[in-house]
Amino acid sequence: MRRCQTAILDANDAQASPISHIERLARPLLVLHGAADVNVPYLESVWLIDEALKKNKGALLSFMMYPGEFHSFTRGHVLDDAWHRVDDFFGYHLQGRINRRPQSD
Repeated sequence: MRRCQTAILDANDAQASPISHIERLARPLLVLHGAADVNVPYLESVWLIDEALKKNKGALLSFMMYPGEFHSFTRGHVLDDAWHRVDDFFGYHLQGRINRRPQSD
């Protein structure tokens, strides 16, 4: 019984993972990830970026990693940077607005 439950959970996890759907990515995607995140390991974002590049979807992705941050960002400079990136991302993709400031990628 346990093996069956594990197989079902694994299948559900695979379906829930953005990596499973990267081929269908048709709109821009912003990924902001804390490298110390224990809820969603940082490596999963790396895998997502890798899969996007393999599927020629890299141009649709905007990515920033924040060292030392967890699932919820807490440091002021990180929150400031993340919210500016969100504002710039939506401003550009929804309103055609040029970014307010240069990105520090």
